[in-house]
Order: sequence, then C-alpha cells, then structure tokens
Amino acid sequence: MRTLTHYVREARVTWQRRRAAEPLPRKVNTPAAAYEYAREILPLDDPREHFAVIALNTRHEALGYYVTSIGTADAALVHPAEVFRFALLSHAVSVALAHTHPSGDPQPSTDDVHLTRRMVEAGAILGITVLDHVIIGCPTTDAPPRYHALRESAPQLFR
Repeated sequence: MRTLTHYVREARVTWQRRRAAEPLPRKVNTPAAAYEYAREILPLDDPREHFAVIALNTRHEALGYYVTSIGTADAALVHPAEVFRFALLSHAVSVALAHTHPSGDPQPSTDDVHLTRRMVEAGAILGITVLDHVIIGCPTTDAPPRYHALRESAPQLFR
C-alpha cells in the first residue's frame, strides 16, 4: 500500500522592535502627520520610488510600517495584496499610504490616482480604511522635501 505525503505551506511572521534615533510620531491623523511619519521611514536620497503602508489602530496611532515596493526612477509596482497583507497581520483598522517621487515633484500622476482608487476599493472590501496617500517629492537640492496629500486634493477618491 502506498503512503501519501501532504505538504502544507507555513508562513511565519516576526515582529521586531528596534530603537529609532528619534521616536516616530505616534498619531497619524492628518496629512502633515502622515508626511512626517513617511519622511522618517522612506529614503529620500534614493533614485528609486519607494512605497510604504503605515498600519493604524482605531485612534490613528501607528502600529508599524512596511515598505511594500522599491521600484525604478519613475514607477513602483504595488499590489493590494501586499499592502493589505501587512495591514491584516498588524490588526490595523486603517492605513496611510506613502511613496516617493525621486524627480522632486510630488504632484500625483494618473497612475497614482488610479492606484489610490484601487487601494481604497480593496480596503473597503476588507473593512480597512485608507486614510490618505501622501506623495513625497525627494529634493534634488538642499531644499526641504515637499509633499502632496491626495486626501486634500482629491477627497472624492476616499468616499
């Protein structure tokens, strides 16, 4: 008689606490707060786009963050499964999205707007609210970085 062996995939998630040079802002309840948090976690001197999700609890306090994608000079491949996997594993009620524009111009592209709409729709299905999507223009000179909050410029995306 032949014995069948079945294999099951097992995923392990580990949480690691680390000391930050300075404490990250805990409350992420405004576009400015999302920008300040994202500015601390995303590299502003890298010539590639970086996309991150910030997981939030019911009081909009940051539970953690995850850089879901590191792309090219003008694009980053982002999929809702990657974004919301982290949010679900973090037991997040809401998220803030952030990414960099190495060109220095924080204005959203058409793809940025479509991505935001897609994330809001995916979050609604899962019961996780997308609070904002902040785009940081990485400075090419000594000027401070600028940001663009889609919640402020296109609030209809978040309904």
